[in-house]
Amino acid sequence: MSTITDKLIDEIFSAISSFFDGTKIGYYIGGIILGISVYCAILTIVLIFVKKAVAKHPTYENAQRFYAMLRMPLMSINNHPDDWNEYRNIFHRINNSSQVPTELKIKIKNKLQKKKLHLGRTQINDNYPKTNTYGIK
Repeated sequence: MSTITDKLIDEIFSAISSFFDGTKIGYYIGGIILGISVYCAILTIVLIFVKKAVAKHPTYENAQRFYAMLRMPLMSINNHPDDWNEYRNIFHRINNSSQVPTELKIKIKNKLQKKKLHLGRTQINDNYPKTNTYGIK
């Protein structure tokens, strides 16, 4: 009985290896996996710099970059309390900043909540300076 299963396994492996020998599908699959890995590594490095910048200086430009990073595909928040607290602190810094418009604060809050970050009953601070129709503060 074992010789029949051994022959069957040998036939299956030879069929699979002959399929991959004739084509370069193995290279394509490996290239796709390598490409996704490089993309995730670059995304992680850029995210570290963006988080540090927005934590130090919560300006409109840094908040825009942070929101853009949150919208990136494959961007998720790790399921760990240190990461939750880091994102929560960044959001509170953005929320308390008078340089970030209220609309952007709302977008960031909604995006963080979609990524399952619990912000509690945080109210959006509407402390962005209002401008009239002439652009004067």
